[in-house]
Amino acid sequence: MAQSPSALRSGLDPERDTQGWVPIAREHYNTSLIPWVSSAGKAGLQWLEARTRPSADPRLILVTAEVYALWKDHALGAGGPFPKEVLKQRPMASPPDEAKDSGWRAAMVLLGLLVLALLAIGLIAALHH
Repeated sequence: MAQSPSALRSGLDPERDTQGWVPIAREHYNTSLIPWVSSAGKAGLQWLEARTRPSADPRLILVTAEVYALWKDHALGAGGPFPKEVLKQRPMASPPDEAKDSGWRAAMVLLGLLVLALLAIGLIAALHH
């Protein structure tokens, strides 16, 4: 019985952070997935980079379920060359869930740093008088 990509996950990555992502061994990523996709040239590698992110587990790489589904047959020996027509499809706007969270989180961090800086300046000014 084949395991579905959604059932695979790293033990170090929280489940909410891996929705839509599938962990694969870094070794397989470097020795199988990259060479397979690179047959499509620079566009293929850019396509893969947009659909890849690091895992909390240094032995793993997270790829989108789309990449995993395309690569799985190749990895098992039943697939052919990288399907270059995939590159002609609609480009992925942003990795799953990342676009939703990254902007406001960055803003909150910067706002917190600004508040701390203003408090430090106020404290220094008050101590000098």
